Amino acid sequence: LMNFSKKKWRVLFGGRYDVRRIETKSDANPFTSQYAGFNYSAGFARMGKKTTLRFNVSSGFRAPTTSELLSDGFHHGSFRYEIGDPTLATEKALQFDLSYALHFEDFELIVNPFYNRITNYTYLQQIDSMVNEFQVYQYAQTDFAQLYGTDFGIHLHPHFAHCLHIENSFSTIFAEDNNKTALPFIPQTRLNSQLKFEFKSK
Repeated sequence: LMNFSKKKWRVLFGGRYDVRRIETKSDANPFTSQYAGFNYSAGFARMGKKTTLRFNVSSGFRAPTTSELLSDGFHHGSFRYEIGDPTLATEKALQFDLSYALHFEDFELIVNPFYNRITNYTYLQQIDSMVNEFQVYQYAQTDFAQLYGTDFGIHLHPHFAHCLHIENSFSTIFAEDNNKTALPFIPQTRLNSQLKFEFKSK
C-alpha cells in the first residue's frame, strides 16, 4: 500500500497477488487446479470542511469455490439439486466507485454510484430438470457481466433534539450479461429507516 496526503487531498495505491490451489483426494474423480490473479486499487479523496469526495478504481479476482466446481447433490439449505462445473475459470472484475458526502451539524447526505465489469461471471442457472422433486440448478459462467447501482444515505440529527437520530439508507443494484439479460439471484432494492434515541445518564 502507498498513501500520500497533501492539505485536503489524499491519494492511495495498492496491489496484491493471490494464488489458490484446489486438490481432491477422490480416486473415482480426482481434481487438481490452481488459480492466480493480481489485483490493484487506486483512488483519491478530497476532504473539505463540509464535503467529502472520493473516487476509486479497483480490480477484483475470485477463484471458483469447491461447491461451484464439484457439487453434484442436494443442497438442503436451499431445497435444490446443484451441479458444479470443473471447467469454471477465474472471475476478474474492474470497478469504478464514486462517493460524495455533505456534512453539516445536524444533517448528512451520502451518494455512492458504482459500476462493476466482470469477465467469467459465475452464477447458478436453473435447468429444465427435477431430481426427487428438487429443482436442478447448474453453475455456469458468462463471458461478460455488468453490475451497477447507487447507494444513498441520509442522517438527520435535529439541532433542537440532540437525543434524536433519523437514519435512512437506500441501495439498488442491476446485473446483466452482454445481451442485456438480467442475471439471477441479485439482491433486491432495499430501503432501511431507523429512528434512534440516545439519552445521557449516569
